Amino acid sequence: MPHPNFVPDPMSHPTFPPAVTSASSPEDLSRCDSWWRADGVVWHILQSRLGPGPQAVVPPRCDMFIGALTSTSRTLYEVLVAHYGGGDHGTASIIKDKLRNLVCGHGKDAVTAYITEWRAGLRRLDGTHWGFTPFDCIRAFVDHLPLTLAFHNLRE
Repeated sequence: MPHPNFVPDPMSHPTFPPAVTSASSPEDLSRCDSWWRADGVVWHILQSRLGPGPQAVVPPRCDMFIGALTSTSRTLYEVLVAHYGGGDHGTASIIKDKLRNLVCGHGKDAVTAYITEWRAGLRRLDGTHWGFTPFDCIRAFVDHLPLTLAFHNLRE
């Protein structure tokens, strides 16, 4: 939900790269070049401050066989949202509900898998305004650990 004082900029609507062919006019080729240059600025803004983990999922910008630009900033944004969440209230609410309902099993690697799921969920919530409070986070995490003696002290 946008901020109540938000006024959308009519120039900031998403676009797609112009289609060009070998028969395209110089104006069409210039328009396409301008579009890719502007998209490159957006790509840089999205990609430049990513850490090593998110950098690993960034799609290649150019096709290495033909050298043509193939991935747009929209593609990069979609990949980042798919891996790390959208940062909006709805996405955060779904992630928090998933974590609250996550229950640790009793198998050999159950605790490790449980911790991995929690870390992934918290990483997706990191930087949003809708994460857990520290108390709620710890409470939800500890409440669904196995009811064994090893975790008894955490519940007291």
